[in-house]
Amino acid sequence: MSEVAEKAPGVGALELVPGRPLLPELRRVAREQVEANLDELAARDLPADELVHEVRKRCKKVRALLRLLRPALGEAVYRRENAAFRDASRLLAEWRDDDALLEACEALEGTLGTPGLRRSHSALVGRLRARREALRADPGHLEERLGAFAHAMDEARQRMAGWELRGSGRKTLRRGLRRTYARGRRELARCEEAPGEEAFHGWRKRVKYHGYHLRLLQGAWPAGLAARLERVKALGQCLGDHHDLTVLGQRVRQEGGRLGLEPRARGAYLRFLKARQRALETRALEEGAFFFVDPPAAEARRLLAYWELAGRR
Repeated sequence: MSEVAEKAPGVGALELVPGRPLLPELRRVAREQVEANLDELAARDLPADELVHEVRKRCKKVRALLRLLRPALGEAVYRRENAAFRDASRLLAEWRDDDALLEACEALEGTLGTPGLRRSHSALVGRLRARREALRADPGHLEERLGAFAHAMDEARQRMAGWELRGSGRKTLRRGLRRTYARGRRELARCEEAPGEEAFHGWRKRVKYHGYHLRLLQGAWPAGLAARLERVKALGQCLGDHHDLTVLGQRVRQEGGRLGLEPRARGAYLRFLKARQRALETRALEEGAFFFVDPPAAEARRLLAYWELAGRR
């Protein structure tokens, strides 16, 4: 076996080992994500906020893996597993949401040009902090959700042992890569033709999945894929910032009265958020045009070629 294939990534890493059979490798990485979640839930070495963030992030990684395994799993199993990990992640969404929004608010500091905008922003931050503290005042709430999440992970681990993976690993990987990349291109076109918050959010999800797929293959050619990984990370961050502003705007519209904002102040703040979003949209569309320039079949063939060449070393 090649030197590349002998050097396996650390346990829990989102990386396939070149030279090994693909379908078992994809199952191994998916299983390790679930086991890493169970280990962290048992150890409780991380602060609660960080723990919730990490275990939810691994659910997203498993869902990215499922998109590659879809042809081998079959449609029924794919849909069952995708829904299971989506629902498990949602158990902890409430705990994470206000943290993410407060991080987004921090990023806006220094961009608020008028006293009125600063007052509106301060009111929103105060409301988000109050909601977060109220949620954390009941530790039993999180414990109940973490228990349900751990149960879902344990059941998923047991199901994974029984996955029947059919077909060729090579064809499965090529089809999965092509499908996700093609969805990313379609969502980009949708954003160009009819830009809107929903369109950009849909594109963000496809960009993140393709980014996870690149990370899976980075062992094939670390130096060659490094720049592409950086670009997809930057694009994903831009689209993530855009989505955070969408959710902030929704909070302002829903809770304007409780924030103590008069309609005029609320409108000014919403216009400020929208202007920030438009700047992010321009940046994302420019970056996305370069990133998604190749036809899906060509992108999938190239990535598969890297993988196969690495396995022959």
